[in-house]
Amino acid sequence: MQDEGRFGWLGMTIWIILWDMWAWRTGHQTMTVAFKKLTYTPIGRAILTVIWGALTLHLFTEKADPHQVARKLHKRWKET
Repeated sequence: MQDEGRFGWLGMTIWIILWDMWAWRTGHQTMTVAFKKLTYTPIGRAILTVIWGALTLHLFTEKADPHQVARKLHKRWKET
């Protein structure tokens, strides 16, 4: 299958929707509220900035993709 990554995105989207529906119905914290609460403090904002930046770098470049990095390191190690 050429495009199986889309199933990962679909699964993650379904999980987030189900989690938020459960949290909303049972009075627990939704993921949106947890994210927003982290923005209230300087440390929380720093944590979110690092996570968001790493995720963006990972999604939009191959340099931060752990699988690509591992393959390149493995290839270099085998060549030596």
